[in-house]
Amino acid sequence: MKVIIIALLAGTAGVVHRNQVHPRGETPFLYDEARALMAREIGAAVDGALNAGAQEILVHDATGLVTFPEELLHPGAAYVFGEQQQVRFAELATADAAILLGHPAKAGAWGGVLCQTLAPCVQRVLINGHDLGTIGVHAALCGAQGVPVVLVSGDNHACGEAETLLPGVRTCITKWGFGLQAAKLRIPATVRTELAETTHEALSAESLASVWSVAPPFEIQVTVTDTQVWDKSSFSAPHQERLDGRNAVFRGDDLAFLAAHIWEIVH
Repeated sequence: MKVIIIALLAGTAGVVHRNQVHPRGETPFLYDEARALMAREIGAAVDGALNAGAQEILVHDATGLVTFPEELLHPGAAYVFGEQQQVRFAELATADAAILLGHPAKAGAWGGVLCQTLAPCVQRVLINGHDLGTIGVHAALCGAQGVPVVLVSGDNHACGEAETLLPGVRTCITKWGFGLQAAKLRIPATVRTELAETTHEALSAESLASVWSVAPPFEIQVTVTDTQVWDKSSFSAPHQERLDGRNAVFRGDDLAFLAAHIWEIVH
């Protein structure tokens, strides 16, 4: 069994403030602490996957920014780092299952801690009419390759979002969100224990969670908060179209290609 772990900082236990997810923030020690917490959660998921019989585990840093101290990298996995979207999901087509670790609720989620959809400037993403956050977009990318998402971790809002969208998915709540930078936190060590157990259960089940997918052709409408995001881009119909100041549509049959193109623009 080959397992892909797609990891983010925002949903990690103990992470609640913007400075914890910003490598160039005013308090770099908070970022260093957060990436250590993230690395240890990854290690817990890797332990659970290995105990469930996984032969290969590939961890993707989906932030494109985090690098971990070597002593915190679990030796049972390989790691992919890099800012390019194509790199972020390398080898997904050969995976048997995916785990979305530390994911936030979608942008605008009431009470969602550090809630965001792909990038701070993105307000909304619609894929073929489905209103999706980062969890949904990543799940759609997995589903396009026939890979089921078996586990999602993050705050209670993110986990509720995943359970509503993905049939049969297991979740692990890392904290209870009260606002963008406010939460009731769980002890990180307790979360890691639960993550290892839930990962083992998800991958040891008689049947994995169902694959959730959106059928091609794809039409992705992206709403941004700042008109300058689209001002700096050029559009060529019919595959790309700017609808107004803050809305643009991207069309095609290759979801990974479209997502990579959008990722490059919004970052």
